[in-house]
Amino acid sequence: MPSASFFLFAGYETTSNLIGNGMLCLFRHPDQLALLRGQPSLMVGFIEETLRYESPMQYTFRMARRDFDLFDQSVKKGQVLVFLSGAANRDPDVFEASNMFDITRKKNAHLTFGYGLHHCIGAATARLEADIAFSTLLRRTHNMQLLIDEPQWRDVFRFRGVRSLPVQFEVK
Repeated sequence: MPSASFFLFAGYETTSNLIGNGMLCLFRHPDQLALLRGQPSLMVGFIEETLRYESPMQYTFRMARRDFDLFDQSVKKGQVLVFLSGAANRDPDVFEASNMFDITRKKNAHLTFGYGLHHCIGAATARLEADIAFSTLLRRTHNMQLLIDEPQWRDVFRFRGVRSLPVQFEVK
């Protein structure tokens, strides 16, 4: 059974990376930033697209509880399976224009928080925290500028997030 520290760490890591990655997406896609500022009702679409496009969680793994076949491959009980959700979220067979950041995307069944029985129990909290952070930031600031050309990514394989994101803005 997972410990409370696991939930605390995973929740912090995913949400902070979601916010940093979302900011980076807005800077790299100023047309989408302008669209979001003009239509704050697109916030949910922006958060979901950030989760898909710059997934804060890149993979997860499971241990097979029984023998079974998966895509014509035999999986034996006890084998570890790695699911690359970050790659799946860019699958061109699933997502139209999969390498395009589009906050108006209609079909966005990303796997960032898992699926079914293994869906992240903190997904709703992460979405809510991101909504509060971005809604507040966009409402209270203007003239945002990224102060570096290319951010450094954290050295954590499972999670994807920027080490820092120096920005400059004016308060409204």
